Amino acid sequence: MSSTRQKMKNNTKNIRKEITAILFAVIMITSIFCAVIPEAVAQDPPEVVCVAWKGDENLPHPTMDGKEVTLKGTVRYGGMINYEWDFGDGTLPATGTATATDAYPYPISVTHAYTGATGTLYVGTLTVTAGGNESSDTYRVQIFDKTLEVEADVAIDEGLWRLYQDQVREIRQGAECGYWEPVPASYRVAYTSASVQAFENNLHKPFGDPTKDPYVDCVRRGLNYLLSMANPVEIPLGDPYGGDTNSNGIGIECYDWETGGGRRQMYEVGMALMAIVSSDTPGRIAETGPENVIGRTYREIAQDMVDYCSWAQNDPIPVDGSIQGIYMYDLLTSTQTHITTGCNLDPDISGDRIVWIDDLYDGLYMYDLTNDTEIQICTHNSRDPAISGDKIVWRDSRNDNDDI
Repeated sequence: MSSTRQKMKNNTKNIRKEITAILFAVIMITSIFCAVIPEAVAQDPPEVVCVAWKGDENLPHPTMDGKEVTLKGTVRYGGMINYEWDFGDGTLPATGTATATDAYPYPISVTHAYTGATGTLYVGTLTVTAGGNESSDTYRVQIFDKTLEVEADVAIDEGLWRLYQDQVREIRQGAECGYWEPVPASYRVAYTSASVQAFENNLHKPFGDPTKDPYVDCVRRGLNYLLSMANPVEIPLGDPYGGDTNSNGIGIECYDWETGGGRRQMYEVGMALMAIVSSDTPGRIAETGPENVIGRTYREIAQDMVDYCSWAQNDPIPVDGSIQGIYMYDLLTSTQTHITTGCNLDPDISGDRIVWIDDLYDGLYMYDLTNDTEIQICTHNSRDPAISGDKIVWRDSRNDNDDI
């Protein structure tokens, strides 16, 4: 009897141990699954924002009786959405689905023709449903008389929307950037500058509220891209051409150095400068760019761009004053004479007389070595001068022909 009880007691202990081991295994497996299978994170409701006309959500978009226009809205949401455009004129709404993104205001648009008397105001509504949530925003449209100004405004409204959709968005230096480009890709700085200024000229500024005007996001990205393409250039101390008005030793160029379209600094930097100035934010801090660009104000950067344009009108020169121009070397005396400075082309010589084209002032000039005098022969757009004794010939286009 005693032996039986002992066996039963031992069996009970063994069962308890097995149960404990099983429970421990279940706990461990549960912990592992909880660690590797994250809990689903609920998204915020979709953020719906319709495009504001001239940056003011209270201004109605212009249209004309019977004119088909685009109702323009955006949504921020990562995933599948359902949307409905209620036109506000009693016609059937337009519906659809899309795979949106929360990286930027995703475009949701539809076309519609409003009819009615001049002055009639319609209020459309864009409603987006996603993840069990619903959000909406309104879109105001007003009918105007058909005039050249109204037609221009409608075209601008449509054109800006096309630009908004065409922007290439990316991240640079941790900042949201965007650019525009043709096909094949080239001159991105020029295209981006013109596009950004188109928004700015229509009062979509970087200091606006992107929760009320989605074009604000577009403009900020464009400006960030332009500054990422900026490049400080040394202006030598004491350079005879000057240009360094703030005496910091640099100018700033800005051009598309990524696509291999060629170095067009003077063409593109002016356009970038206009886009930066048109932002009306002199105190805004650059979020992108190399040293001497990032972290500086737009005012400071713009000044260095102006300095660069002033200094770079002439080729880089050494500090010793050996500047560009026309030189003459006398083989008998082994002496060099600096005849003239500036941007001079196509020199020719006969005896003691030298002729050339001044590319800066568009004219034909002659220098007489006998009396050290320079005179202008022709003020027209001249090319290819030649001199022989007392006779000078050249080509020019004063009569819209390539005459001699």
